[in-house]
Amino acid sequence: MIESAADAFHDVLFVSGAYRRYISTRELGAGGSAPLLWPAASIQNIVLTRFIDRVRVKGKTEPVGLYEFLDGDEPEHAELKLRSAADFQTAYQEYIRARFREAEALFTRIYRSNQKDKAAALYIERCRNYQLTGAPENWDGVEELTSK
Repeated sequence: MIESAADAFHDVLFVSGAYRRYISTRELGAGGSAPLLWPAASIQNIVLTRFIDRVRVKGKTEPVGLYEFLDGDEPEHAELKLRSAADFQTAYQEYIRARFREAEALFTRIYRSNQKDKAAALYIERCRNYQLTGAPENWDGVEELTSK
């Protein structure tokens, strides 16, 4: 029991640090967004969330889903993110298939409709980088978290 609690705490530290790259709102305690590490099915019917990435924490082999609370966003930005959620998922699918040009075009369209969508901006940057360098040989689309 203690070991699994320590593992969970370890994961939260890594994901919380990395999560700042995806959001631009305040911390949860101040009414903003925070990372979720539990399965979406258990939380999506309670609060508004948006899937934003799959990440692998340093020292782990299985990735975890990263979700954004939309309830903490300004209502107009939450609405824009909800309206673009299907496009975001399509763009993400293109991204994990290493179809970076197509993914970039979709993420760019999302970002143009809501320039406070930091997750879309992050994916645009990633897509551009991978178009220049190519995807790693063992590409699975999962972001590797190597630091807190």
